[in-house]
Amino acid sequence: MSKTHKLTTISVSRENYLALKRLGSAGDSFNDVLTEILKKTRQLQTRSGLATTNESVEGAS
Repeated sequence: MSKTHKLTTISVSRENYLALKRLGSAGDSFNDVLTEILKKTRQLQTRSGLATTNESVEGAS
């Protein structure tokens, strides 16, 4: 990731940790994986007309 971001620690279940780990590629951080998930979620919401600017997933671009 080329941008510098302030990071925050979150807690996830072991099951979710392993799922995120499987979704990523070698060299990806969990932040990279979550960024992609949020980006795809926002794209799906936009395409389906479910989200407006205020309702879209924050920070995914």
